Amino acid sequence: MEAPLPASALIHSATLVASGLYLFLTFKTLVTDYKLITFLNFYFSFTFFFFLFVALVQTDFKKILAYSTISNCAAIFLTILHLNTYSTYLYFATHGWFKSLSFLILGFLTVSFAHKQDLRSLIQKNYSTFITISFSIITIISLANWLVIQSSMVKHNLFNLNFFSFFSLLFLIFGGVCSTLYSLKIISYVFVSFLNTKKNN
Repeated sequence: MEAPLPASALIHSATLVASGLYLFLTFKTLVTDYKLITFLNFYFSFTFFFFLFVALVQTDFKKILAYSTISNCAAIFLTILHLNTYSTYLYFATHGWFKSLSFLILGFLTVSFAHKQDLRSLIQKNYSTFITISFSIITIISLANWLVIQSSMVKHNLFNLNFFSFFSLLFLIFGGVCSTLYSLKIISYVFVSFLNTKKNN
């Protein structure tokens, strides 16, 4: 993740992500075989869980957001497979908006503490302001789908489908837990940095 931050915001919110999703959406009608759909269910569910787990153990926040993008792409692929096109567009647009916003906010923090991307540097350098922490918390919570927003409703509908196998459903549930945990991880580091800044001032 050495790309400039505006480029990262663009790539992870629209350009790179949209191409694969658009192709799959275009050729969705060709996916009719039951065995293929079952395999794709398992594959996308595993991808959703695995990369959220990988994001959970990272300390570089750009890598956390990058792995989060991969897992959310898997969730959007599941949305294309099982829900309608309208739900897919809602999920994609909401995820893209908050992903780009989170990259730009955390990019501001990166520039603030000498271009270091390690979350642990936030506590040492103490550059967080009230505006930064407010926007960080809003964007991260929205990416984790805690708020009653469009993407959280789409993901709720996805979890309610009876089509998934037991293992796919387990991967989705554990993936949701990992999503909450890595979101709390980012928020806690930013919040502690803000408290240290306030204390030093």
